[in-house]
Amino acid sequence: MSWSPNSQPPPAQSAAERLLRANFNAQRWRNPAGAPMVSAEFVSEAGRRIRIIDVRTPEELDGPLGYIPGAYWVSAERVAELAARVPKTSFIVLVSRGGERAALLAQYLEVLGMPFVAALEGGIREWKLKGMVTRRDGALASRTLETIPATDPFEGQRDGGAHGEKKLLTADDIKRHIGDPGSVRWLKLATMVVNGKQSCVDGRDDHGVLGSPGGNAGEFLLSLAAIERATGERVDARSVKALLDAYIDGIGRFYMHTDTTALNAMIMKLRAKPEIEHLLPPLPGLPEHWRKWTASPPMEIRPLLRELLLVPEHIGCGHLRRTLLMASEYGVREELTRAFVHALYELYWAGSTSISIEVLGGAHDEGAVVSVVVDEDPLHAFSRVPLVSPSGEQGQMFLNTPQVANYLRNEAAAFWMRKTDMSPLRRSHEKRYHEVLSELAGAQAASTLGALAKGLPRYEVRFDGCDEGASFTVTAQ
Repeated sequence: MSWSPNSQPPPAQSAAERLLRANFNAQRWRNPAGAPMVSAEFVSEAGRRIRIIDVRTPEELDGPLGYIPGAYWVSAERVAELAARVPKTSFIVLVSRGGERAALLAQYLEVLGMPFVAALEGGIREWKLKGMVTRRDGALASRTLETIPATDPFEGQRDGGAHGEKKLLTADDIKRHIGDPGSVRWLKLATMVVNGKQSCVDGRDDHGVLGSPGGNAGEFLLSLAAIERATGERVDARSVKALLDAYIDGIGRFYMHTDTTALNAMIMKLRAKPEIEHLLPPLPGLPEHWRKWTASPPMEIRPLLRELLLVPEHIGCGHLRRTLLMASEYGVREELTRAFVHALYELYWAGSTSISIEVLGGAHDEGAVVSVVVDEDPLHAFSRVPLVSPSGEQGQMFLNTPQVANYLRNEAAAFWMRKTDMSPLRRSHEKRYHEVLSELAGAQAASTLGALAKGLPRYEVRFDGCDEGASFTVTAQ
């Protein structure tokens, strides 16, 4: 799918590929010396399309900092060989102890003609400080330049849903998709509480995700609906923006997604109005143009955008769209959903750096529903949870992490209990609120996955530990 009805990207390049390039460029920034940098959060969520290259010395590899799961080791002296080993358009992130060496080497690779390269900001030290898990088993020393695949494992992958019959995924497909458990990236749950991002269960995302229906957007609306049902009082739609602002301030990061189909439909509506043509990005509409434009559209056009964003075919998240269209089934008043979308974009347009509105590419082509759990109950703030991508070489899957969702839901409930001045919720409602929250969450998940994943096989992936001896099992449900 294109970002503009009038743009003509090369046919061999999928929508997912174009969006990945746009996202990599959007997340990358340059330090005062001009070196390209990316954050630890971006790298932790990056799928296997992005190759992580550790450039530290052998002595550093044996130190207490460990290494990032899935990384390869290429000494600084051999980094230039990457340009001959992998395709020039490969996505590369270099890692050093503090980031300085990696930054210089990233600039060098750019000179050698590699456009999608960056250094990890703050290096492996920042990775550890942000609560991301490292490994210290010595295996990185054997993952050298010669072991890096010389081709992109996703090369030739086409947009899902447009070619042939849907492929139903088997347990063996799921195992191959996750691959070596030593390459899975993990987060401490405490990091999720204060600086986490709940993604949707959508199978088109190639990032490592912690998924629940609708992601943060679905969870926020769920919490408002539970407040109303537990108290018997309505949340004033005029207060939704203040509630959302407080919620985002509390959790640190907020995720909502759309997709290229919905975005293109809205773009066509905008392009059909010649009187606003001068306010739109120039033709052809490239992903970078529209990403910047939608983050801060001209003031004159925002009233129209507020209307268009709530047209069902312009909502790329199936869970959110169903919440709007089937208000009684989801237990969320339509007025609340509308107020939420307006509030989210007002905060986004005001420059909030905590809001992430992702654009997923291609059509739905999920071949399974997968629930990822860890062999630990209950979870604690120090528990570690895996980031698994719902999209990969084997295909797409709806990916749900119910343990993490329940834990974060309870943390959000505790947050709302401390914000009783902003809603009808009171301490006397706490028990009932938790009961309603659980009931509504189960009913909404059943409705969304029952409709979007009808007839698909279901699997549970259970991880046993996250350290050097970690393993996982896949069980049909």
